[in-house]
Amino acid sequence: VCSNIRHCSTSSSRNTMNSVIRTCVLPSCATGGSRRNRLHTRKPAGGPLLARDVRRTLCRAEKAADKPGHKDIDPDEFFKNMEDGLMQDPAVQSQLQGVREAAQEVARLQAQQRELEQMMQDAQSNEDSARTQRDNTLAQLAAERGAEEDLSTAAMEVQAALKELEEARQMREAAKSGRLPQAGKWSAGDIDEDAEKIESGKAAAIAAAAGTLASSPFFLSAGDVWWPAAGATLASCALFGVTYRYAVRSDRGNQQLKTGVVGAFGLARGLAQGQTLVALQGLSMETVLQGALLTGESMMTFAFAFAAMEAAFQSGNLKPFGTAGKEQ
Repeated sequence: VCSNIRHCSTSSSRNTMNSVIRTCVLPSCATGGSRRNRLHTRKPAGGPLLARDVRRTLCRAEKAADKPGHKDIDPDEFFKNMEDGLMQDPAVQSQLQGVREAAQEVARLQAQQRELEQMMQDAQSNEDSARTQRDNTLAQLAAERGAEEDLSTAAMEVQAALKELEEARQMREAAKSGRLPQAGKWSAGDIDEDAEKIESGKAAAIAAAAGTLASSPFFLSAGDVWWPAAGATLASCALFGVTYRYAVRSDRGNQQLKTGVVGAFGLARGLAQGQTLVALQGLSMETVLQGALLTGESMMTFAFAFAAMEAAFQSGNLKPFGTAGKEQ
C-alpha cells in the first residue's frame, strides 16, 4: 500500500492517488460486504499499534473521499503523518534502538578486528626481526669461534717454532763448543738398562733350559757326538729367549707376533741343518726326509722354549721388555 501511495505522490494527479487509495485500502476498511473482498496483507513489522495507526489513517482518507466536497489527500501531509506515527510507535522505537545497538556492536567488532589484524602484523614483524637478529647473532658467534680457533692454531704454531728455534740454538752452541748431544738408545726415555740386562739373561736361561731339555732325546741318540748338537741347541735357544722378549715387549696379546718369532727361529735352524745335510750327502729323497725331520725337531725345540717363557711371564718371574725396574 505504501509503495503504491508513494508512487502516487510523485505523479501529477491527486485523483490518481485517491483512486489508488480506494482500490488498495478501501476494501480493507469496509465494514460490510464479503470477507473475500477484503485485502489480506501481512501485519507490519512494527506490531499491532503500527498496523492500527496505518489502517486508521487510510480509513479516514477513505471516508473523506466519499463525502461531497472533500479535498484530495495531500501526499506530503499524508507521509508526514505516517512518519510521525511510526516514530511514536514503541515497537518501532524498540526496533530502531536494536538497530542502533547492532550497528554499534558491528562497529565495535570491526574495530576489534582491525586491532587484532594490527597486532598480528606487529607480531609477524617482531618475529621476523627476532629471526633476523638471531641469525645475525649465530653468524657472529660462528665468526668469533672461527677466529678463536685460528688464533689458537697460530699460537700453537708459534710455540712449536719457538721450541724448534731453541733446539737449533742449543745445537749450534753445542757444535761451537764441540759437545754435540748423543741420540737416545731407546725410543722410551725411562728404560733401566741394567735391569733390562738382568731380565734378558733370565729369558736366555729359561729358553735355553727348556729348549735343550726338549731336544735332549734327539741329540743323546747320536751317541758320543751328542755334545756339539747340545751346544748348538743351547746357544740357539738362549738367543731365541732374548729375541722373543725384545720382540714381544708388552704386546703379549698379539698371537701372530708370538707364533711368527717361533716359526722364524724354527725354520731358520731347520733349513740350515737340512742344507748342511744335502751338501754332505747330496740331494735325494732320503736327505729331503731327514731335512724335514730336522726342521720339525727345531720347531718343537723353540715351541718348548716359547711355552717356558710364557709361563715365566704369567708367574711374574720374567718381565717384558720396558717394564724391568718398575713397580707393577
